[in-house]
Amino acid sequence: MQTRFLEKQYIGYNRLSILLRLVLMLCCFTGYYWSENPNPVVTRIGDIRIGSYPGKDLPQSGELFFILGCALVVWSIVLLFVLHVRIEISEGLLKLQGRWGTRRMEAAVSEVVFVRCVEVPYADVQRPLLSQKNKGQLRYYTWGDEAVEISLKSGQRLVVGTQRANELVTILRQVNPDVKVLEA
Repeated sequence: MQTRFLEKQYIGYNRLSILLRLVLMLCCFTGYYWSENPNPVVTRIGDIRIGSYPGKDLPQSGELFFILGCALVVWSIVLLFVLHVRIEISEGLLKLQGRWGTRRMEAAVSEVVFVRCVEVPYADVQRPLLSQKNKGQLRYYTWGDEAVEISLKSGQRLVVGTQRANELVTILRQVNPDVKVLEA
């Protein structure tokens, strides 16, 4: 069993998810700071006035913000180690395996008709996808701005997000010399 290609993509690296978690952390730690310093703030830019902390009457609300912010930091670190999709070519099979409860997708490389490297539109704001059917395509994507579109003899099309698109196309071509490589 020789593995010709192996790529693991982790869910914690998705840029949209990172951005959302950072904004939530910033809000939590700002809420904690504001609870510890509840005085009104007057800025020098215009007449913008931020009032005093609205949760004065809620005991320990600042500690709750701090605990939530710390929990988000820990959650973000944990997500860096959570496997989202595994792309593997071995024994003449293209194997796509997702998270724990998702179905494993296997296709014989001999069934591949053509491949094409494509750019992922709006890569920074794409959510992670696992086997989502869209316009007749099965899409597997975690992060990055490159993907490989694979068309099978059965008519099924796969779009596989990868950090090494050219290498994946080269390996598919080596395993099955009949594969046509189309330009994007």
